[in-house]
Amino acid sequence: MGKFRFLVDTPTALAAFREEYGISTDVHLELAEIEITPWGREECPFTVLSIVEGGLRFPLNPLITEFLRRTGLAPTQVSTNTYRIINGVHELNNRLGISLGLAEILRQYTLGHTGDGLAYYLKIRPGREEIVTGTPDKDLHDDDFFWVSGNYDTAAVPGWMISKNFGSTSIQALQANYHFPNVEAIRTALRYRDRDCNQLLGYSPSYRYSAPRRSKVTDFLRAPTSPPNPTLPDVPLIRLTEE
Repeated sequence: MGKFRFLVDTPTALAAFREEYGISTDVHLELAEIEITPWGREECPFTVLSIVEGGLRFPLNPLITEFLRRTGLAPTQVSTNTYRIINGVHELNNRLGISLGLAEILRQYTLGHTGDGLAYYLKIRPGREEIVTGTPDKDLHDDDFFWVSGNYDTAAVPGWMISKNFGSTSIQALQANYHFPNVEAIRTALRYRDRDCNQLLGYSPSYRYSAPRRSKVTDFLRAPTSPPNPTLPDVPLIRLTEE
């Protein structure tokens, strides 16, 4: 059971959830039972976490729709960080009046996947700068999801079956479809300071993760030394080479 199930597991809680995240009544949400696999039905599965911390809204924004249709991935196969990045780019477009799309995203990021081929995520390319910053370095998964139907999208997106065939060849083919990114639009976005995903998507992260801190010895050695104490007696120094 995920950490956000309590937000949606009663009719009263679900009504408050709909109001909080602007989900209209013509979008039908059915909370999946615990330990149910997210495929095999006509409805489209979306995790609760992707809505709360991934910025997902209904109807889906065009970037999310294009990404899901181009990859053929079910929405539950897409990492929460990937939703943060794509929805963050959508918000940057709105704020800055630019038109970043998948071509620009795939210039800065590439698509990785877990060893079992069940989960996929955007990862920054070597030497490139993140368009959306502040994504957690440990991307936790959420088991709770909705079966979504009704007016959740303007075009059909995959969802009824998990794809395990989207390997490295498919990733290269996806990137080959986006040869001409708008570099100036990317530069405009990178000059904008407020690109943190928490600020762009308007949520407070529910957890923080960081690597273990390094030893503070280096900081101690860099600290200025205190002046000598004149009340202490002199200590004769003997060279190590003397006998």
